[in-house]
Amino acid sequence: MRNLIYAFKKILNNKAGKIGEKWRYNTGSPLNSGPVVYDIDGDGQFEIITGTSDGKLIALDHQGNLKWSYSINEEIDDLELMFLDNSTMNAIGTTPHTDDVLGDGKTNILFGTELGYVYLLDAQGKLIWKFKTEGAIRGAVICSDFGGKDKKIIFGSLDHHLYCISKEGKQIWKVNVDSEIEASPIVIDNKIIIGSNSGIILCLNEKGESLWKFNTKAKVIAQATPLNIGDKTLLIIGSTDSYLYCLDLSGNLVWKFATEGAIYSKATIRDIDKKTPEPEILFGSCDNFVYCLNYEGKKIWSFETDFWVVSSPIVFDIDNDGKDEIIIGSYDHNIYVLDSQGSYLTDYTPGISGTVNQAGSYSDVMTQSPGKLVGKKIWQFNVEGVIVGCTVLGPDLVLNTKKGQITSLKHVKD
Repeated sequence: MRNLIYAFKKILNNKAGKIGEKWRYNTGSPLNSGPVVYDIDGDGQFEIITGTSDGKLIALDHQGNLKWSYSINEEIDDLELMFLDNSTMNAIGTTPHTDDVLGDGKTNILFGTELGYVYLLDAQGKLIWKFKTEGAIRGAVICSDFGGKDKKIIFGSLDHHLYCISKEGKQIWKVNVDSEIEASPIVIDNKIIIGSNSGIILCLNEKGESLWKFNTKAKVIAQATPLNIGDKTLLIIGSTDSYLYCLDLSGNLVWKFATEGAIYSKATIRDIDKKTPEPEILFGSCDNFVYCLNYEGKKIWSFETDFWVVSSPIVFDIDNDGKDEIIIGSYDHNIYVLDSQGSYLTDYTPGISGTVNQAGSYSDVMTQSPGKLVGKKIWQFNVEGVIVGCTVLGPDLVLNTKKGQITSLKHVKD
């Protein structure tokens, strides 16, 4: 009978089943960012790697069991200790980066800390090297080969510098940007793009030479995302001035979209409507909304949660029905699963305002708008704590909460 009901819902194009908890792991320390999922040791099974506020990098297996933990134990002199919070001075505040940094075919793990150190570990959690700056590192530590042979490591620091170091952990260059940096860099077309706390988006070449700057009105913490339209690449990046910006690779403004709250995380670019060749843009804001825009910066739909949306949206087919869903974590302690097409709400009396667009359409053919598209919630799942980040783990979700819980969620039949 249960299978018959499930099949009947599918025929009616209704989403069957629900979202349930698969496993949960308590780190014993607050978490400030989402995890990374990667097969770091090449055994064919994914690991979950995340950093904690008490200075541990932990790796779990795909079933939520601890594989290893690396603890930061830096010696701090008494004078420096007077200006630091002992409980958070070793905190790992951003998602670790996994890559074959050394070029030997093995995965390494890069991350920065509140004390200003960058660490490189091997797949078993053993320290390879560390590098010290003079300020906290709150953005991601990434690497790129810039089209060459060896990887270079790029990151910003609260000491006002953008750094480039070698795969051996030696400084190649550092650039003073006259502002603290909390943002994560990205390398696009061999150009480094990063935001600063002065509200400037910077573009530099691999030698650290400035190519252009773009001014927003408040600090930029979000990471840029490339938007590919035909043979053209654009940049999508949010600011705490409440705008999402679209720039070309020369730093010129193409368009901007206004929200009513700060934007802290990178946008997700995916073709979710399957009707046009151009992708859509998904992002969250501290006005409590998740937004879906077309490539020209026009709103397709939005969905309101009960608190800030700080993590980046995820797009994948969680119920394996051949259609992508949009998953977003909110500070209201809930994970929301949304229909990618949105839902059409009418605000007119039938027979007066004429024919309406179908759900998922955002054509400008109509001269009058008798309704609007909004995000359509399919499922909602409440967790214990503010959600600071989530990602995909095979067919499931894995998310981090501020309280220190790592939770795996899955779709189950009714």
